[in-house]
Amino acid sequence: MRIKECSVIFFKEILIPLIAIAVVLCFAYPICHKAEGMDYFLLWLIVGFPFGIRRMMLWLIPHNYGISGSIGIIGLDCIIGGIIGGFVVIYMIGRSIVALVRIIITIAFG
Repeated sequence: MRIKECSVIFFKEILIPLIAIAVVLCFAYPICHKAEGMDYFLLWLIVGFPFGIRRMMLWLIPHNYGISGSIGIIGLDCIIGGIIGGFVVIYMIGRSIVALVRIIITIAFG
């Protein structure tokens, strides 16, 4: 890999995902920081929600319910999407670390 390819990989696989995660964390931190301490489950849900939103309606689809049943299913889907999105965030951070190590090795050893 050349330096130009390394810079493209750096921006696409490292910088942009980590900036997206940092922006979501900046918005979620004041919501989750309370006088009693940090609510880590709520932080997990809020940070994971934007990354798990595509998987929300995957298993439970609000179909043939009343209004209260549909709202309950949508609420449960939001919780499931936030939890799955939290794992996606951890995967994205790990992938960024691996890409950074790969770029450093490529630049150092040619």
